[in-house]
Amino acid sequence: MDSSKKIIIVMFLVTFYMFSCVSSTEFEVGGENGWIVPKSKTLGDAFNQWASDNRFKVGDTLRK
Repeated sequence: MDSSKKIIIVMFLVTFYMFSCVSSTEFEVGGENGWIVPKSKTLGDAFNQWASDNRFKVGDTLRK
């Protein structure tokens, strides 16, 4: 295989890898009332539980 074919194959593989590994997630938050300050410790625990059930990465967004 000549060097130009090798370069094309490597470029294709690098491009495929870059686009297949980049992803982000949009998380819906707030529910009916939007974002509110918890009035009780129980509601705060619910927020903590929600956050611990989700894995966030750079590039993810939150939508209300």
